Amino acid sequence: MTQEPSAPPAPAAPGGADRVISIDALRGFDMFWLMGGKYLFLTLVAALNAPQSVPEWLKTTMEHTRWGGFSFWDFIMPLFLFIVGAAMPFSFAKHIGQGEPKTAIYRRMAWRFVVLWVLGMTVQGNLLALDLSRLKIYSNVLQVIACGYVLSGLVLLHVPRRFHPWITAALLLGYWLAMVLIPVPGVGAGVLEDRRNLADYLDHLIPSITITRDMTLTEGQTLGTTGTAFAIDLWVLNDTVTVGFLNPA
Repeated sequence: MTQEPSAPPAPAAPGGADRVISIDALRGFDMFWLMGGKYLFLTLVAALNAPQSVPEWLKTTMEHTRWGGFSFWDFIMPLFLFIVGAAMPFSFAKHIGQGEPKTAIYRRMAWRFVVLWVLGMTVQGNLLALDLSRLKIYSNVLQVIACGYVLSGLVLLHVPRRFHPWITAALLLGYWLAMVLIPVPGVGAGVLEDRRNLADYLDHLIPSITITRDMTLTEGQTLGTTGTAFAIDLWVLNDTVTVGFLNPA
């Protein structure tokens, strides 16, 4: 009696079966805009709308809002923060599920922190000028991401998920209370006007922070919600299997 040959093993899924395709797609969408997609998009609209120019409402939504309100362009950086936070539970769960010690995760977190910090100093901190008098240590959104990544990683690895909503609430409430209750010299307490608020005052108080008067993204970084977006991500995902796998209590 002859034995039937066994079927060959199925080929591995391209790109890795452990990838979360939705997060990858959202990351690609966000990176498109971060890497200059705005200019490509506006050029395409101008070509399709010729001989008329790009509508003013479209130009407006592709720029940062000066102060009150928000535009499409104001969502690009927070979206990237959300993507980083959304990917962390899946990444950590995979490495821990493979038996990787937490010390290896710490090393990876430390390396990414350093890389993001140095890149931030290179982009807006005058690092390549090789002039200490011009060097700005904390000056770019990449450093905001680095801080939030490490803080949220420690929360995800060590804090039971039942405390994640409380951490999120404490960050949001603490930030609001500081902004409305702590008086600013020459301004007072509770003032949230452009250039006249606690976050802007602290940014100018610490000389190592870059303040570009024509830009708004660098403002509020000292007291900014460095970890808030990531804590919210943990809260949003804390009922999933991956987060429960990490810290089920």
